[in-house]
Amino acid sequence: MRGQINQIYRYVLRRDADIDGLNTYQDRYNNGWSLADIERDIVNSEEARNLHRY
Repeated sequence: MRGQINQIYRYVLRRDADIDGLNTYQDRYNNGWSLADIERDIVNSEEARNLHRY
């Protein structure tokens, strides 16, 4: 699962996930979040918005 979360980070944020991010999203996944939920949360993050600002 951590590998899949890291792939989302790489796709959206163009970097590897840090340990806090991995732990946060692993916990959320274990508590019912889907990978789509995780991706949506990362896409809507301030970091992603700043990275993809034009």
